[in-house]
Amino acid sequence: LRVWTGTLMPPAIRRIPRYSRGMINPLSPGKTPAKLAYLDGDFEIISEGDHVICAVTGKPIRLSDLRYWSVDRQEAYIDAAAANEAYAAAQKNGESF
Repeated sequence: LRVWTGTLMPPAIRRIPRYSRGMINPLSPGKTPAKLAYLDGDFEIISEGDHVICAVTGKPIRLSDLRYWSVDRQEAYIDAAAANEAYAAAQKNGESF
């Protein structure tokens, strides 16, 4: 039986290092926005990039995480709540969605 008695944190609870300047964070989008054509159930990449901007929140959305968009308005949404907010605004103004 081994008992941990050291002053350092045991391996199981060590902190994950933060991303420092110069390191690539795989969880955040890069600096190049993509231009897409939003289709029914799919999208087509017009110009290469790694993210698009949410039409409601202005937050970047990685292409691999893109799930919500409007074909009629050609807009991307970060989540269902943002898509619902855009839908409600369009209905209020009598626009198609």
